Amino acid sequence: MVQLEYFIYCGRAALTLTFQAEPLTDAWPELVAMHYRNWQENEAHRGPFEPLLERYLVHERLGGFVLFTARDGEKLVGSLGVFLVPSRHTQQLIASEDYLYLLPEYRRGRNAFDLISAAEKYCWERGATEIEVTAIGDHVGALLRALDYEPSAVQYSKRRVPTAPTVQRGPVGDFTHDATPRLISSPFPH
Repeated sequence: MVQLEYFIYCGRAALTLTFQAEPLTDAWPELVAMHYRNWQENEAHRGPFEPLLERYLVHERLGGFVLFTARDGEKLVGSLGVFLVPSRHTQQLIASEDYLYLLPEYRRGRNAFDLISAAEKYCWERGATEIEVTAIGDHVGALLRALDYEPSAVQYSKRRVPTAPTVQRGPVGDFTHDATPRLISSPFPH
């Protein structure tokens, strides 16, 4: 577990924030509530907010997903979810950010910097050769540039609103989500 502690001085009181990797199941109820706020701020145009714990747990169990949290005492005040996936082209391990969020009252000082740094340390130690983070808004881009990230692509999207529920067809019939891992061994580092 990567854990950093440091003090922030707000007015007269000193607060201790802890940055760490922690299991999804320990943080899920708090995480979903916090990320609903993130969805409303940044992602609501994508449709309804419906994260599935089971999908994340499959990746976490295989070593392909890590949740980093920022806590003020016991209170969850920020998080960064990272997928660790071998590149389809080079087979090198890539760390790809799924979400990054700090509660508005904690968006000051070094909080975002230290949350990202804790995640970086963990990813580098597990063999990642690249870390990708999506920047929504100029303030996030400025933070990432201060951490020596460089713009590497411009992402475009096109949305289609489905008119009726769809069933994905596969080579052996209808696809339904099954959270049971089917791999004998994991391609992800542990």
